[in-house]
Amino acid sequence: MFGAKEPDLESRLKHYMKRWDPGYLTRPEEEPWARKVQSSFLRKQGLLPNHVFLDLGCGWLRGTIDLVDYLDDGNFHGIDISGANIERAMARAKQVSQHIPKLTVASRFEISQIWPNLQFDYIFAASLFTHIYPGDVQECLRVVSTALKGKFYATIFKDNTVPISDGWCGTCIDHCPEHSTKARRENFRRLDFCYNTSWIGRIAKEHDLQLAEIGSTEVGQFMLEISPEAHKSDATIKN
Repeated sequence: MFGAKEPDLESRLKHYMKRWDPGYLTRPEEEPWARKVQSSFLRKQGLLPNHVFLDLGCGWLRGTIDLVDYLDDGNFHGIDISGANIERAMARAKQVSQHIPKLTVASRFEISQIWPNLQFDYIFAASLFTHIYPGDVQECLRVVSTALKGKFYATIFKDNTVPISDGWCGTCIDHCPEHSTKARRENFRRLDFCYNTSWIGRIAKEHDLQLAEIGSTEVGQFMLEISPEAHKSDATIKN
């Protein structure tokens, strides 16, 4: 199967930079929707103004800009691989927010180096795992396990219907045996990957985290809730 072997770290980072370093732009009509649903979802999960929050792959704060002022000043943190996104996010926050978010560029989830000893009540990753390789999902979960004291919400393209090498399909968003090599190459180019939740759960457990499948939410894609194993989740596991 095309794409069954994961590229090495250097190749992955080059792929990410080529795809994302210019910055991530969306259609204008998408922004009001993302801005409404991401903030609404996190508040429903219990996010309060005094909580310390981290947006992984924050982009230009398309969906989380309203949380900058909702949270107490200094509680909004964000990282992104794209310097252009971070510059745009900071400029946007200065225009529409009273508070200034703490944003920085990071290519390997270096949150413990950037904010030593800081523990986050909530970490959010909308459409991040959908666009990174398995090795980087593993690294993200490892880092999160050292900095999370509350809940980590992440979206994925889920596919548990076929045996997936190392937890991922590596070929498509919705697995389809009829997909041509051309279609698979296009998904590789776009960095569109689906993941097996059993695999993610196993990796999470290796880092003393527990996985709960939230499923469909207003945010779109398939929502996961990840928390320290000692933290009891109210979410229901879905097979």
